[in-house]
Amino acid sequence: MVKNIEWDKTSKHNQSINLEQVPQDFQDAARWVRSSRIGYAVETAVKVYRIHIREFWENAKPETINNARGISSTHSSSVRLI
Repeated sequence: MVKNIEWDKTSKHNQSINLEQVPQDFQDAARWVRSSRIGYAVETAVKVYRIHIREFWENAKPETINNARGISSTHSSSVRLI
């Protein structure tokens, strides 16, 4: 069975979801997501400004630290490593 979920089709970015208001058929999945390590990230809407994204990617470069590859960038005079 497939359920239709309303999404903001005008948004071009990731969207958060209220896991308290999911259809009955999805309660088990919602409970699992809430209890997982990504539960907070899925439920919390955060404003991210384009200027911050642009500044991050304009300064981004690949780096390897302790055999782990990542992306390093300077944003607002501080170095960020993802």
